[in-house]
Amino acid sequence: MTLRLARPRIFLDTTMTASCSFSLRVVYLWRMTASDKTPSPNSSAKRPGRRLRITAAIVLLLGIFGADAAYWLGTHAAEPPDDPSMMVNEKAQSRQEEILYGKQSVLIDSWTQDLKQPGTQAVIIVVTSALVAGGCFYFARLLDNVGEQADEKG
Repeated sequence: MTLRLARPRIFLDTTMTASCSFSLRVVYLWRMTASDKTPSPNSSAKRPGRRLRITAAIVLLLGIFGADAAYWLGTHAAEPPDDPSMMVNEKAQSRQEEILYGKQSVLIDSWTQDLKQPGTQAVIIVVTSALVAGGCFYFARLLDNVGEQADEKG
């Protein structure tokens, strides 16, 4: 059995004073109720995954705006991307690297160069934020399912 305070009831009380004037006053009447039911949970306890859903939405929005900012800043850089005079040596340098370190080093070097591109960076940011947000949504659903099962049992 639980005891709790219910909402107050408001009454207007009119009384006549000695000078034959009426006065109005507000009377708050608090009542205690006793019931065998447990008190109803507040809105955040009804849906335990609510915070995770909000977090997921924020992560997703920040990821999109962050990717947009990274792409815009990368494409509007102050320095020129490559010096045209250095393009002549690129094939010779790649061949020398392949002889010294093997074909995997050329592959890793090309991947490293790809990671320096603003479009690639933006895609990585969006994919990472989508994965984190998806994980938050997944765990929020699991928390809601656990909460529903607990409500059914007890």
